[in-house]
Amino acid sequence: MDWLTNLNPTLAAAVVSALVAAVVALLTALIAPSIKYGFDNRLERRKLELAYVAEQRKALRGKIAFHKGTVLLTCEELASRLTNFRGNWIGP
Repeated sequence: MDWLTNLNPTLAAAVVSALVAAVVALLTALIAPSIKYGFDNRLERRKLELAYVAEQRKALRGKIAFHKGTVLLTCEELASRLTNFRGNWIGP
């Protein structure tokens, strides 16, 4: 490091700045793709999870709607039977 202390201060600052920039660029080139891959992987996993949950909710809504219709038909039938029973019942 003697050669660095013997240089002109502005030139030494430029050399140090260039070295730091080179190290940062190298680290960015090596580390950034792996970090990007990790974030992309999490994003895709989250998208798949949300799509799965949406499909499950859609299927559940369909099943509820089917059974809701069946229950409503049964209730209408029961109401009709009770009305007929009340109209035709002869009390004691």
